[in-house]
Amino acid sequence: GFSVVIPDFYKGDPWPHGNVPPQKDGTFPLGVEPADGMDCLVTWLMTAPVNRFDHNDELTKVKEYMVNECGCPQKFGMVGMCWGGKVSFTAARAGLVDAVATCHGSFLNKEDSAGTNVPMCLLNSREEPETYKTEILPVMDSKPF
Repeated sequence: GFSVVIPDFYKGDPWPHGNVPPQKDGTFPLGVEPADGMDCLVTWLMTAPVNRFDHNDELTKVKEYMVNECGCPQKFGMVGMCWGGKVSFTAARAGLVDAVATCHGSFLNKEDSAGTNVPMCLLNSREEPETYKTEILPVMDSKPF
């Protein structure tokens, strides 16, 4: 079997699922000025301290706990949705995971795939930038796995 862990990178204050696309009269994370439109969500994604791409310290602790306290095997995979795609590739580049996948991975660039030396799965939506096809996928295709 497999164990699944979902770390709370948002420390209990995520963007509310019910407020996408953002509506001014909706619920917002602490410190976010209520506004209509996706610009509000994107600004939060780019500026909130919890939204940094490097969560390797937290992931290292999760991995140690799963191995030492739960008896899980030492192999780990990671799936990141949207912003989490960049987080998963960052973890892969640091050697924290043995495989990585992203669905509608945001903020990815050529260096993310070039620096990742584990199997990768990139599940794009039709809104992904053209650079995903022209820059990221060719690098992924050049890998031996």
